[in-house]
Amino acid sequence: MIRAYIDTSSFELFINNGEATFSERFYSQGALHFQLRAQQSTWCDLNVYKLGSNE
Repeated sequence: MIRAYIDTSSFELFINNGEATFSERFYSQGALHFQLRAQQSTWCDLNVYKLGSNE
């Protein structure tokens, strides 16, 4: 299982319930666009949640 958490300046990836992790900060100048690629056909379930603003 892969879980990704993405907001306006950070990306966090958790693989197999945290057995492997990856975190990165970024600073986007516009809208965010993401692609998911695999070496072979695979099934993907995607849930997207819009979070509230702190402003």
